[in-house]
Amino acid sequence: KRRENMKMNNLEEIMKMGKAVELMTPGGFVHLSAEQVKNISNIKEINANAGCRGYNMPMDVDELLSFKIVRGGYNPETDTNEFLVE
Repeated sequence: KRRENMKMNNLEEIMKMGKAVELMTPGGFVHLSAEQVKNISNIKEINANAGCRGYNMPMDVDELLSFKIVRGGYNPETDTNEFLVE
């Protein structure tokens, strides 16, 4: 199965789908479980990982939601939305 490319511009649209999300952001890698995605309006801050174990950096959810999608899509093998954002 192949990743299904999506024609969406922002993360708020992706969050409405309620699926787990993996994002490569300017501040690092962000993984949000489906439960976190469904409750994103109640979360103020998440952790971004810069690529080194133990080096998580806090990221404001409003900042995360302001990023625009560069490319990516839905991966049916992992039931996850995977995107590069800026």
